[in-house]
Amino acid sequence: MFLDGNGMKPTKPRRLYLKAAEHLRASIAGGIFKRGERLPSETELAEELSVSRSTLREAFRLLEDEGLIMSRRGAGSFVRPESKRIVEGLEKLGSMTKSIRRDGSRAEDRMLSARPITLGESTAQSLQVETGSIGYMIETLRLADDRPVIYSCDILPASLLTNIEVLNRRKDFESLLDFLWEVAGVQVSYCVEKVRILLAASPMTHLLSVPAGTPLLVMDGVAHDESDRVLYVESAYFASEIYDFVLVRRP
Repeated sequence: MFLDGNGMKPTKPRRLYLKAAEHLRASIAGGIFKRGERLPSETELAEELSVSRSTLREAFRLLEDEGLIMSRRGAGSFVRPESKRIVEGLEKLGSMTKSIRRDGSRAEDRMLSARPITLGESTAQSLQVETGSIGYMIETLRLADDRPVIYSCDILPASLLTNIEVLNRRKDFESLLDFLWEVAGVQVSYCVEKVRILLAASPMTHLLSVPAGTPLLVMDGVAHDESDRVLYVESAYFASEIYDFVLVRRP
């Protein structure tokens, strides 16, 4: 059990997750939990550390952000193997920058451009607005250890933001999800994605620094809030030799 210097329980239980994370971190560094190994169940670890399962989950989230462990729905939590590949769950909707960092790489989210555009028929239909209306296009590049791994093009309806000036604030956030929540006050509830393979050609060869003909994983999606309102459409291009997705399927 975690005790303070006087042998008493700490007066601030919320700090327990930091002590739990420190214990797990030391166990990983000391080889008690080896790279790629599945961690004991939440019940076992919570009992061993004398903390609640909710406290343990807070510790897990911290270690995930640090890139030490990874969680797979239905499979448990694992110590991340040492690898130059980035692995993410296909069922997850979250910050791509954080997924890079969780795998132990130095992550950077770089905004390339943010500008108004006139919406063509297909994009306007996806956004559920009139063809020819104004939208905002945001292009970003995610890097892992200075190597480009993801190019994203996101298009938002103009009605989502109060004015064009706030577009430049996208560069202050690690993800579009955070930007929309902090700046527009809207939260993405789910995103319907289509996955395809594309052989790299210009300009992707330049943006992702890959040879022509390199297979790229492309995810085209439409994001919604909890009331099913469309928030944006996206196309994300992943350097497939670096970025892997996994999908847990159940009967």
